[in-house]
Amino acid sequence: LALLLLGLSLVSVNQAAAISVTPTSNGNLLANTILGSGITLNSVSYTGVTNQAGTFTGGLSSGIGIDSGIVLTSGNATLIDNSNSLPNSTGNLGTAGDAELNALAGGTTHDANILTLNFNSAGGDLFFNYVFGSEEYNEYTNSQFNDVFGFFLDGTNIALVPGTSTPVSINT
Repeated sequence: LALLLLGLSLVSVNQAAAISVTPTSNGNLLANTILGSGITLNSVSYTGVTNQAGTFTGGLSSGIGIDSGIVLTSGNATLIDNSNSLPNSTGNLGTAGDAELNALAGGTTHDANILTLNFNSAGGDLFFNYVFGSEEYNEYTNSQFNDVFGFFLDGTNIALVPGTSTPVSINT
């Protein structure tokens, strides 16, 4: 199985919370943080800039529903523990987007953050939990700017609005 996890603004917490983020651009560390027993990691690649990804703890007490894991963002991962008290508080990193995300967003993306995993499973089912959020939600919903999240398994995006074939984004 090949897994391509693409994230733009994966987590944004709107509460004063106990979430703690440790930034990293080490793809192996990110992959091993989310892979459990019975999974053999064959290869990993990471595309992003400093502070664009990290590991987190304290997610349950922060209200995001996942206690620990990784964060992939189009901005600065260390800012997810701040409340969204200022409009437009994220920045433009000036990095490239991604063709697969462009197709989901219906336009050109920027500042893509990509973790690609190739792994084998010893059997059984695979489970991944994710939370999508965007600091830009309030300012840009239903506009030409559309933060989007893709979770590709064997080339197919499985990050869909429940019960639909619609990709997960701030406009959906």
